[in-house]
Amino acid sequence: MRYQDVVDAIKQWPLDQQLLLLEEMTRTLRTELASNSAPSPRPAPAMWRGLLKTAAPAPADQDLEDAYTQYVMDKYL
Repeated sequence: MRYQDVVDAIKQWPLDQQLLLLEEMTRTLRTELASNSAPSPRPAPAMWRGLLKTAAPAPADQDLEDAYTQYVMDKYL
């Protein structure tokens, strides 16, 4: 049976049967897509591990405060 033959036959069905077919097709596709989907990705923190790691030591709090103060002064003055 060709695709168009199936479509034409379904159009002749009562609306409740068309809806039942639609629900069954949706359920089947959802199951098929779930089984074919890629494995779930790793949690985000696990992917970020080491992302911001540098060879230089972390700046001191006072250095960060001075840098922010300088940024704000440059931006607004």
